Amino acid sequence: MISVNTNITFMSQQNLSRLNLLAFDRTTEHLETGLQVNKGADDPSGLAMSGNMDAQVRGINTAIQNIQDDINSSNGRRGY
Repeated sequence: MISVNTNITFMSQQNLSRLNLLAFDRTTEHLETGLQVNKGADDPSGLAMSGNMDAQVRGINTAIQNIQDDINSSNGRRGY
């Protein structure tokens, strides 16, 4: 008869080590990027607010660019 020996203690320690490594990777990702929210899993509501603010900033930048384009295109002609 064949017997299989399983080292339960080693398997448990290996799983804990894997979980610690995942937590360490997540922490170092925050430190490397300097961002508080990197993924939706970090803070879903914070990610949504961040996305809304990014959209507003892009919209404002587009409006500024449009105004500058209008000013530059009307420099050669007088409006009166």
